[in-house]
Amino acid sequence: MPSIEIALYKHKMEIKLKESEEKFRNITEKSHVGVYLIQEGIFEYVNPRFAEMLGYSVGEMIGKIKARDVVHREDWHIIIEENKRKKKIGKNASMSYNFRVITKNKEIFFIEVLGARMTYNGKPAIIGTVLDITQRKVIEKTLMESEEKFRMIFENSPLAMVHLNSRGIITECNKNFCIIMGASKEKLIGFDTIKSLRDEKMRSAVSSALSGKEGHYEGQYLSVTGGVTSVISGNFGPIISEDGSVAGIIGIFEDISERRRAEQMIKSSLHEKEILLKEIHHRVKNNMQIISSLLSLQANSIKDPDTFAYFIDAEKRIRSMALVHEKLYQTGNFTDINFGEYIKTISSEINRSFMKERSGIDLKFNVSDVTLNINKAIPCGLIINELITNIYKHAFPENRNGKIVINFKLDVNGSYNLSIIDNGIGLPHDFDMEKSESLGLKLVDALSKQLNGKIELKGNGGTSVTITFPSEDE
Repeated sequence: MPSIEIALYKHKMEIKLKESEEKFRNITEKSHVGVYLIQEGIFEYVNPRFAEMLGYSVGEMIGKIKARDVVHREDWHIIIEENKRKKKIGKNASMSYNFRVITKNKEIFFIEVLGARMTYNGKPAIIGTVLDITQRKVIEKTLMESEEKFRMIFENSPLAMVHLNSRGIITECNKNFCIIMGASKEKLIGFDTIKSLRDEKMRSAVSSALSGKEGHYEGQYLSVTGGVTSVISGNFGPIISEDGSVAGIIGIFEDISERRRAEQMIKSSLHEKEILLKEIHHRVKNNMQIISSLLSLQANSIKDPDTFAYFIDAEKRIRSMALVHEKLYQTGNFTDINFGEYIKTISSEINRSFMKERSGIDLKFNVSDVTLNINKAIPCGLIINELITNIYKHAFPENRNGKIVINFKLDVNGSYNLSIIDNGIGLPHDFDMEKSESLGLKLVDALSKQLNGKIELKGNGGTSVTITFPSEDE
């Protein structure tokens, strides 16, 4: 080829090379990705973005800064190892690095480098792109720490924990899950709960979680080997992905065998105490009835009418207290009784005791089904006994006919209201309950105070006694 043609060819190649370099510079200098070219360990080219990352100007770096000067000294081994790997694979293999670099201001951040070997100006060189991955590394570190925390919680939790994939296959479980399942971790990992679980209730709970709903399980578990293990309780909860599908399941369980045994012991102990309390109330009631019968027998031998009346009154008071214990015994509730029923029973018994003398007196009830505990029921029962007995004795002289109305309710203020009304002759004009010499009325006053109650007394056109007392102890 003539020398002039060779010269023209070289000239054309130089023009093309310059055009190619110009295109390269136009692209790289506007790029948001760092670009560099290293030759003999020195930066022969950097684009503005890469210089900006390191805190230098382009002029400060090209031909002046060595690559090793910007690499964190603890990470230089990463580049060495990658270069060794490159040589083993072949010269055309690309190089990939993640390491820390140091800026002009001594700040440290992570970069990701993709590099390749080339020839530049007749000499070996490395060209590559650079990405700032500091934020990504922070996120990765946070995720790793979060995963590590979860792993620590998962492995060391006192609860049994298991992870299943979207097909119901166990992918991970902790030691406590292995214990209550009665199988090793090796046996459980990969276990298909839908196809192979012997326990139908647990299989149903897993299926529920796979459908997107929480699956609860409680019972005596039938293990994967077919044996009955612990009594366990817990839930399978679905892990929902962004598209709404079930990505997996987390199961959390606890062994409640000891709790169940303790509950059974408490139930047995409670049952024994209930039987004991029932027997106590029964015996107290029987003993009071014996005392009442003894008083009645003793009264039959008394000739003096006033003394006889005292004995009969005492007998009725004992009977009113015995009736409380009888009601407690009958209902099986050893603290509270239905006081509406009690009022009807005690009033009817008093009515029968006076039937021969006062057959024309009609009893009416307007009572609610409210309960009273034994501490309120006994004094309240004694008050009713005294007031009704007093009405039969004094409100209807000369065998007059009459009516007694008994009201009992719990009002909106949380107070009990007991009122006993008769249409008898009423009270004397100058009557003062506190000055009365009657033992029965003195008892009513004392028992009302015991209940923290207030008495309202009206005596026109008959007699009305209203006692209001709080439902709660003060």
